[in-house]
Amino acid sequence: MQSGSAKGEAMTAFVLISLAEASNKFKDLDPGEQQAGLTRGGDRGVWCTRARGCQGGPALLQNSISRARDFLEARLNALTDPYDLAIVTYALHLARSGSKDLAFQRLQQNAITNNYTKHWERDPATSALNIEMTSYNLLTYILREDVKGAMPILRWLMELQGPKGGFISTQDTVVGLQALAEMAAANHNPVAVPLTVTVSWNSGGQAFKKDLSIDDSTKMLLQTVDVTIVSSNIPPEVLISASTSGTFTGFPEAKVVMQYNINDSTTSEIFQITYQVVKASAKIFTVVVQAKRVDGKQGGMTLLEVGIPTGFSVDTTHPSYSVPNSKLQEQGHRKYILYYDEVNARGVRASLPMSVSQGIPVNTQPVPIKIYDYYEPGGKQQLTVYYQLSKKKVFVCDSVAKYKDCSSGSLPG
Repeated sequence: MQSGSAKGEAMTAFVLISLAEASNKFKDLDPGEQQAGLTRGGDRGVWCTRARGCQGGPALLQNSISRARDFLEARLNALTDPYDLAIVTYALHLARSGSKDLAFQRLQQNAITNNYTKHWERDPATSALNIEMTSYNLLTYILREDVKGAMPILRWLMELQGPKGGFISTQDTVVGLQALAEMAAANHNPVAVPLTVTVSWNSGGQAFKKDLSIDDSTKMLLQTVDVTIVSSNIPPEVLISASTSGTFTGFPEAKVVMQYNINDSTTSEIFQITYQVVKASAKIFTVVVQAKRVDGKQGGMTLLEVGIPTGFSVDTTHPSYSVPNSKLQEQGHRKYILYYDEVNARGVRASLPMSVSQGIPVNTQPVPIKIYDYYEPGGKQQLTVYYQLSKKKVFVCDSVAKYKDCSSGSLPG
């Protein structure tokens, strides 16, 4: 479990969750394993006095759980933030608090429901946080053994799950996947019943159909079907049906995903980005990016992504390379990612030399620069602008290029 978005009561709840989970794991060990664990730990977390003897280990753990539970019970009626209430309610259930039913009742007052789904929101724009808090609430329903009541929550989460299983950010994905896994365990059917899923569509006057089989050997696999498109005729609909020879009690998921690229910048009420492209040499363009917050607030961990044009790479050995105040840098797929503990009104600055790395003449296309809060990417939290190295054709050279100009370092006109 993680809780990078938590503070105050929610942070205490996160600590209580961690302690309660550790306590449950410790209880699962036999007495010999418990003693061996304490022995390996030395005297960490254990203290001795003449009056009381040695204390610590399980006793210290239970004392910490009780203190955290008491604090949250005392603060329960004062909670107004739906995120705080979600994680506190789950923590109180996990710790078997006498106030867990009261917390659950308050949780229902904030639920957004329709005939098909149920979820919780802090703000419509904070999608990742909404997924995270709804996942905590699904975990609460599972602890209450209310699988029927949990189904609308499950449907809402599965609608927002990405085609490869993740959600929006690392934070909501960790909690979301745990909730989905616990829900699957609660609905586990030990009897394997084969299920056939049929996907069919029409494109360009042609009919297509693909069958997928779900059984013991494939139930844990993600199976995909590429929808064939004939002569740019996008199918008006994709039909998905399922059949079985027995009684299937699980909840297989099927979804249709359309992916496409748009070359549009976005606006943000929080961040501002400016950039400059400098031709450092015949083979190197330096991209200088400056970003800052403009909402007057002090932000948390922030990511700056600078897109890398096709045929180029970031040369970290070049003298113009500079990433002050960045705690971590990562080379992603066609992007360079910089991590900052925070970005405030003073802003941050990065200078990235883009060096040619391939042997083909190309028109460099615009690529994005993005900045966003680590725990809440997307929406108003994210700003995207596009930059272009050169509007002229750039010759990208490598060691196998046959053009004479490559060896001399000049670019053909």
